Amino acid sequence: MFKDSIPQVVQRSLIFIVLLLFIYLSFSILKYFIIPISWAIIIAYITWPLYRKLQKKIGLEHKIFNASLMLFLFMAVIGLPFLCAFLVLQQEVQTLFHELYKVIFLGPVRLPSSLQHIPMVSEFLEKMISRINENPEQFRQNLITWFQTHSDYGRSILNEFTQRAFYLFCTLISLFFLYKDGDQLLQHTEIILYNLFSDRFKPYLSAIMQTTHAVVYGIGFTAFIQSLLAGLSYVVVGIPNAFLMTLLTFILAFIPLGTPICYGSIALWLISQNQATSALIIFLWGCFIVTPSSNIIRPLFISKTTNIPFLIIMFGVIGGIASFGFLGIILGPVILALLLAIWKEWLQKSHTSMNEN
Repeated sequence: MFKDSIPQVVQRSLIFIVLLLFIYLSFSILKYFIIPISWAIIIAYITWPLYRKLQKKIGLEHKIFNASLMLFLFMAVIGLPFLCAFLVLQQEVQTLFHELYKVIFLGPVRLPSSLQHIPMVSEFLEKMISRINENPEQFRQNLITWFQTHSDYGRSILNEFTQRAFYLFCTLISLFFLYKDGDQLLQHTEIILYNLFSDRFKPYLSAIMQTTHAVVYGIGFTAFIQSLLAGLSYVVVGIPNAFLMTLLTFILAFIPLGTPICYGSIALWLISQNQATSALIIFLWGCFIVTPSSNIIRPLFISKTTNIPFLIIMFGVIGGIASFGFLGIILGPVILALLLAIWKEWLQKSHTSMNEN
């Protein structure tokens, strides 16, 4: 009786308001887990073909065992190398810190001979170093005071490490359930998308899958190979902290001209240390081996897996990193790919309407 007395428009408005309220509350609860869940979805998508093969060998009925085994394999193949790399990186950072300590606190600071004849730059550096050497104790005291004033950085680093460990735990837990219930979740997602967009969701979903595959294998795999090739030259010439420089090359390889900037800067540093032969080896290896490798590897994945222009992917990666952090490497190109898919659909509809008229 009371229900019939309320107009239908008011009922729908109330239901819509309640739905929005629950969506807002759900987002408030889950916003802390968006990043780890997103990484879990990306990892599950990338490793899903391997998980399918594992399911066929063991049996589809053993879902918990299959998901647990796949998660263990992922942690062994990916986690252990990253742990070893972290330990090596930690050792190199400690070595670099001790070297800086020796330069600053043990003896006068000297300008390398190769930097002493650069116009304007050498004069500025000489003046700065002479001021330090005139009163090295005061410089050291100022440096110690600065570290004491900014001692909260250590606490911030600890909080950041704790947060990343929490994200990693949430990612692994989410990944386990994605493996376990992935087929069912995919069916439910397709049903929801069909109810919202009918058959229009298929090109959108295809654009997401193709772009993710292209970015992961076309951009990520290329950056990995380039950093390995560049790191090989770092090890051969024997530069200090070679692994740290290789990691920096891998990060910069995600942006255009990042790899040449990295090995070019290292070559310039070697020249400043009177190691012209080593600098020439790294520069020539980078120009004729490292940089051309991207022209071979990247088209194999991007051109064959997606019809999305590489310019869209490149802008998506750069803008995505600036907007969403490291997750933007995937998220940025996916958003632009969805926009491109919608644009193509509108053009196709407009072309069809014009032909009918």
